Amino acid sequence: MNEIYLDYNASAPLDKRVLEKMRPVLEDRFGNASSSHSFGRRLNAMVDEARHQVASLVGGNPNSVVFTAGATEANNHALRGIFNDHATKQGRLLTSAVEHASVRNTAKWLGDFQGADISVIPVTTGGYIDLGIFKSTLDTNVKLVSVMGANSETGVVNPIEELSSFAEKYGFLVHCDATQLVGRKIFDMEELGVDLVSLSSHKIYGPGGMGALVVTRDVRKTLEPLLFGGGHENGLRSGSLNVAGIVGFGAAAELAENELASEMKRLATLRDFLVAQLRNLITGVEELGDISKRVANTANLRFIGADADAVMANMRDVAVSNGSACSSGAIEPSLVLQAMGLDRIAASEALRFSLGRFTKKEEIDAAIPRIVTAVQYVRSMTENVSGNGIS
Repeated sequence: MNEIYLDYNASAPLDKRVLEKMRPVLEDRFGNASSSHSFGRRLNAMVDEARHQVASLVGGNPNSVVFTAGATEANNHALRGIFNDHATKQGRLLTSAVEHASVRNTAKWLGDFQGADISVIPVTTGGYIDLGIFKSTLDTNVKLVSVMGANSETGVVNPIEELSSFAEKYGFLVHCDATQLVGRKIFDMEELGVDLVSLSSHKIYGPGGMGALVVTRDVRKTLEPLLFGGGHENGLRSGSLNVAGIVGFGAAAELAENELASEMKRLATLRDFLVAQLRNLITGVEELGDISKRVANTANLRFIGADADAVMANMRDVAVSNGSACSSGAIEPSLVLQAMGLDRIAASEALRFSLGRFTKKEEIDAAIPRIVTAVQYVRSMTENVSGNGIS
């Protein structure tokens, strides 16, 4: 067994069943879905089916699904579409300290260049938003609260329903970047009290370059577009539709909804086996984040005394991550882990293991000795340099 992929939070492979749904569009169902002739009507019917599939995954209205190029665009649209120019200074935006860069940097841009009032709420050592501080920060000037459903690095789930319970009292909207949550836990935006939801196709075994922003009917009436043109997507996202990608996204959403329970049960068993074996075979292993509040496929492990970059470089053909894939190339240790209270050294010793639909028990068995060997080698090299061991 050669390459082993344990980085599903970065991207999931395309499910072959999804590819088969896309194949007719890619091969012979050409045209523009906005055209009124038979070619266009056929494609438009396929797009409508996908809207229902994506909406069903998050408990939304099909007519309020806005297809995008990914979750990054959806997050930008959610924040900038609510804090448009004429309303920017009329309210506050609250986010958490561990948001995805597309939320974090959009919020910073709104604050720096559009005059928005931005508040960043810290998280607990467990990795979820501090509800006590959140409550103390609320006032009637809050216009939007943007908090992710589950963190990509730790898998820790935020208390979205508890946050939303204050929305009516204070009059704010709730946006949830649910990219890492949908398909891993049941998500119903109506029951949770969420007004805007961002999600991504390639995280749920659909094609890359596809995402969606799903909103309530009331929000749809007030949301401002980012792109202007022919008025596609009810005027909210102009541009000819990527029908093949949309069809694939819809098929992936339907599979994710139908297979959620069985898939997460299997992955939780595999993840727990992986963690238990590593803790049995290596000293100084810590699980980061509140393990009672995380999604089933993710474990973030700190190997004390072993630099994560060095471990990955010496781990033979096992794909894992030392942070968010969208922050790759960054020299700094994980901002998420530092926000949880870890110092730079501790944060630099953490690796994320994320399993998925195609992860097999045999792969976990094969990966374990490779991980152990890499950690032990890096520690031995560190000891040779510093003269210090792991107690």
